[in-house]
Amino acid sequence: MPQSSTRHSRAGLIAGALACFVALAAAATPLRADPIADFYKKANLTIVIGYNVGGGYDSYGRALARHLGKHVPGEPTIIVQNMGGGGSRKATQYIYTVGPQDGSVIGIVSRDIATDQLIGSGRIQTNKLAWIGSISNETSVCATWHTAKAKTWDDFLTIGATMGASSGGADTDTAVALIKNLLGAKVTIVQGYNGGSGINLAMERGEVDGRCGWSWSSVESRNEEWLKDKKINLILQFALEKNAELPNVPLIMDVAKTDEQKKVLRLLMARQAIARPVVASHGIPADRLAALRKAFDETMKDPDFIADAKKVDLDVAPVRGEAIDKILADIRETSPAIIAKAKASLKSQ
Repeated sequence: MPQSSTRHSRAGLIAGALACFVALAAAATPLRADPIADFYKKANLTIVIGYNVGGGYDSYGRALARHLGKHVPGEPTIIVQNMGGGGSRKATQYIYTVGPQDGSVIGIVSRDIATDQLIGSGRIQTNKLAWIGSISNETSVCATWHTAKAKTWDDFLTIGATMGASSGGADTDTAVALIKNLLGAKVTIVQGYNGGSGINLAMERGEVDGRCGWSWSSVESRNEEWLKDKKINLILQFALEKNAELPNVPLIMDVAKTDEQKKVLRLLMARQAIARPVVASHGIPADRLAALRKAFDETMKDPDFIADAKKVDLDVAPVRGEAIDKILADIRETSPAIIAKAKASLKSQ
């Protein structure tokens, strides 16, 4: 055999033996464990919804539950649990006091939870929550029925209006109290209606002139015909920044007359930017929180989730957990005097 052929043959044998050795070594080396995936493969992930079945938060929570699991390492089974009570305060307290602190329980709760420690009942301690993200930010509106005398913000300041509300402490109540106590609107609050649908019926019957604290996304999805037929007058929008869909409706930040009023509104309107927050307990391990935040962000971009949300008329305008952390850090710097003024502004009685 020629010498060059022998050298090639030996080289081939060496290369083959080396490849075999590498393959055997790789097979003998265990794959690096993924502790996050290992945890969620063994544990279900429960989403506690802070309201009863059938409402807006329930719809958002169930839509999230249908798609979040595939983005969480280990792809856990998602379990939905409704826990209404106290404007989602019962569910929130369960999450950070009674429920598991290991990341196997998260919840979707009211936006008011974000400021409860400062200007609410004080029962909820926001520093005991880990914020995963919010499915949307929100603009709320004040509106009157088309036959009402008050059709503009100036009318609210001069003519006045009677506004329906469900109960003390609900958005429909506190939004009216705010414009009355802080901004001088001549409005009267009529409480006791059975949710938003009850107030809408009262408007149609002429029992009240209108309602405030009304989610713009709900108006668009559930009362599209009213908008089309001009059955309601849009008086004011509640948000930190103007909604692009409402260019001709005054922003509450812009109708404030004094620096003190603007500071109060910046504190209160921060809740609008965290419309549908998803939270975990502060006891969650940092790596699991990071994994859930990443999974949440991916879900918000998931075409299947977006299509599902659109099918049931849910507004998706996500806010990342890190952005919520910043919003909350900013409002914690609010002075005691402004906090006291904000509290007083929300009292309907």
